[in-house]
Amino acid sequence: MVSRVEGLCADGDMVIVLWYGQGVAKDGKPYRNTYTWYLEIQDDEVTRAVVFFDPVAFNELWARVSAER
Repeated sequence: MVSRVEGLCADGDMVIVLWYGQGVAKDGKPYRNTYTWYLEIQDDEVTRAVVFFDPVAFNELWARVSAER
């Protein structure tokens, strides 16, 4: 998968990342999604993460490509 960070914001212990990912799945079809990660950082480690993405695109990928392939 190729990733492109579109936005990055940090305030105290919170880091927010907006990024796009795209690649070709094992079935040869493209997969594209947009992600936003909210990361809480303490002592240089992620202690909490909340992730948003397009669930329709993700579910379509998992419906056509199993993790076992």
